[in-house]
Amino acid sequence: MPSMNKTTNYALNQWLGNEYPKRQDFVEDNAKIEAALTPEADPAKIPASNGPFKIVDWTSYFANRIKAIVGKGNWWDTPTKSMEQLSNEVAAHKAESIIHTASGAANSIIVTTGGNFFYTSGSYIKFKAISNNTGNVTINIDGKGSKPIKKLDGSQIPAGGIKNGKVYEIYYDSGNDCFFLLARAEGDATAVNVLAGKTFSNDDDIGITGTMINKGVKTFTPSATIQTDGAGYYSSVSCNAVAFPAANVLAGTTIAGTAGSMPNRGAVTITPNTANQTIAAGYHNGSGIVIGSSNLVPSNIKNGVNIFGVIGTYGSAVTGLTTLGVWATISATPTAHTSYSGNWAGVGTVDSAVIYSDGDGIYSSARVQQWNGITWSTISNPGRTASGQYGGTGTSSDWLLNSGNGGSSTLTAKFNGTSWSTITGFGPSGIQGIVGTSSLALSFGGTSGSNSPSINTCMSYDGTTWSTLSTTLPATRCYNPGVGTPSSVYSIGGNHVNTSITWILTNTVYSFNGTSWSTQATLSANRAQHGAAGSTSNCITYGGMEKYGTGEDGVDIYGRITLAKNTLSWYAVGVLPYDITRLGRIGDANNALAVSLNGMPRNVRWYVGTL
Repeated sequence: MPSMNKTTNYALNQWLGNEYPKRQDFVEDNAKIEAALTPEADPAKIPASNGPFKIVDWTSYFANRIKAIVGKGNWWDTPTKSMEQLSNEVAAHKAESIIHTASGAANSIIVTTGGNFFYTSGSYIKFKAISNNTGNVTINIDGKGSKPIKKLDGSQIPAGGIKNGKVYEIYYDSGNDCFFLLARAEGDATAVNVLAGKTFSNDDDIGITGTMINKGVKTFTPSATIQTDGAGYYSSVSCNAVAFPAANVLAGTTIAGTAGSMPNRGAVTITPNTANQTIAAGYHNGSGIVIGSSNLVPSNIKNGVNIFGVIGTYGSAVTGLTTLGVWATISATPTAHTSYSGNWAGVGTVDSAVIYSDGDGIYSSARVQQWNGITWSTISNPGRTASGQYGGTGTSSDWLLNSGNGGSSTLTAKFNGTSWSTITGFGPSGIQGIVGTSSLALSFGGTSGSNSPSINTCMSYDGTTWSTLSTTLPATRCYNPGVGTPSSVYSIGGNHVNTSITWILTNTVYSFNGTSWSTQATLSANRAQHGAAGSTSNCITYGGMEKYGTGEDGVDIYGRITLAKNTLSWYAVGVLPYDITRLGRIGDANNALAVSLNGMPRNVRWYVGTL
């Protein structure tokens, strides 16, 4: 009977002393042994340890490993190469894969690999040269015979193509029976020769990064100094053209290829005479002169004669006076009042003017007189209900008259040549400067009332109403005549009346540009109650007071000298024949009318040139 005690791997019977084996038990054990000794291998089984295993497992594991080694579909298939063949090939590849140090001569190189290299097409080898070649190069490997080394294009390697200490790779070509030098980095470029950010290789190394700066497009503009922009790469470089007339460059000088043709005049001396002298074109070195004379002074020149801008005063009745014009008395005079006749205004031209006046500030004797260039005639007055101080602007047929009386009644009267109309809303009491027309006017200064301080208020008139401007005169003024237009005005001299009601004469001239006031060149003497005519580019002022009689002398000084102004300064140009004040603005700088009703009526006309 089978034993209850079995072996571990094959379950063979192991009978004990009290067990009795039978023949059949042996037969079964033998069958198990037979099966174990003749197993069928399973190449898919992979060992996981070193055993112990059954014979069938060992067989399967060996089959699996053999299959993996030979790389065939079945473990029993014949290998492509034997282990000996593989060993020889590994030795050959080892000869190709390592770098061999050469020996021999510079042009006859010897390499020894241990007999593992064969001259078969495609076989390659690397060697380190020990010297620079001086001509055609051959190599003998393992004593198998010398073969030429050539470049890939079939040409011989030039002298210096093989360098001491460099590694070279060659391969054998049986068709040409020579070795070819494989392509490798070569050259003498350095980092500064290659654009920054780009990599390159040379005789010394591979993968070198360039450092050359990329300057891009560069355009130079010629100048008087040398221009550089440093080393680097330029995608394009240009220089702006220099174009100019040759006549603008001194002869003998060449600029950008253009030869100058300007003549060199050097130092030129000019002596003034009675005719204009042409200054020759060309280069003048700055040392040339126009001859002057210390005798060219006004006192040496006939009165009124202009020589090179110097106006003669020789023979003039007034010392230092420059006479450019003439005042002439006109026989026809306006009608005078029986008493003080100082408050008035006048506008127009020398051939068509109109004046307004009252007698001693009494409205009942107010009078409007019109001038036609020959005679004076009385016309209607504006029908005022109050009298006082006046200012006017416009023409004889289109007149704007401002007046007031101590601030109790201020208004504007407009005259159209025939009749008057009244406009309210005017602020100052009167004796202010005013310029413009009946449809657009500017008033500046005046007084705040009778026997009151002067003011610096500015008001504008648009043809319908008056409005006060935010800008003001730099200082308070009254009796300050104006010339110009509402956007280009001079306020000339006038009185400053302080809070103590002291009347102070001034010589200050202010200009208005339509936005703000500024100070201009002053008069040569104080003036108030004077006349003025012209524009801000060319005007005159005349008559009025230079000094009020106060103190012990009590003598008034009148301003007879006529002053003219161009765009730069004031200068004397004539003398009034009378002491006259309270003058209006009639005419212009070349042709004016001075009319006064203060005391004896006066009517004089100003001419520039010959009467």
